[in-house]
Amino acid sequence: MNLYNPHEMENFLLFFTQNIFFFLLLISLVLALIFYEGKKGGNRVDNIEATRIINKENGLVLDFRSAEEFSQGHLANAINIPLVNISEQINTLSKEKTIPLLLVCKTGAISKKAGIELKKLGYLETNILSGGMISWYNSGLPFIK
Repeated sequence: MNLYNPHEMENFLLFFTQNIFFFLLLISLVLALIFYEGKKGGNRVDNIEATRIINKENGLVLDFRSAEEFSQGHLANAINIPLVNISEQINTLSKEKTIPLLLVCKTGAISKKAGIELKKLGYLETNILSGGMISWYNSGLPFIK
C-alpha cells in the first residue's frame, strides 16, 4: 500500500471506519494478551513492595541467580536455589502453599519462569522483583554479601 497515493489512503480510511469495531476488538485482544503474559509467573513488584512483603508478611525470598552472583550480594534471608532444582528444594523449604514468595534473579526473567513452575506446584502468592537485583542495586538498597 502506498500511503502517498490519495486514492489508496481514502480506501484505507473507508475500510477502517467501516470496520472500527473489529479494529477496537483487535486492539483490546492485543492489550489483554500483553496483560496476561505480564502476569504469568506472579505479580511484578517494585523495591518498596518487595520490602513490605519481606518485612510485614514474612515472605520467603528465593534467589535464582548462580551461586557466584548470589555471593556478590543478595537480599537478607534470601535462599539461593538453582532453577533446575526448584521442585525438589521448594518442598524442603515450605510446605505452606499460601506463604508469600518473593522471586529474585538478575533481571526478573528467570523469576518469571520460576513463578510459572511454583504456580504449577500449587503456590498461590508468587511475586517477582521487577528489574531483579540490578534494579535493587541501582536503587542503593541494602544487601548482604
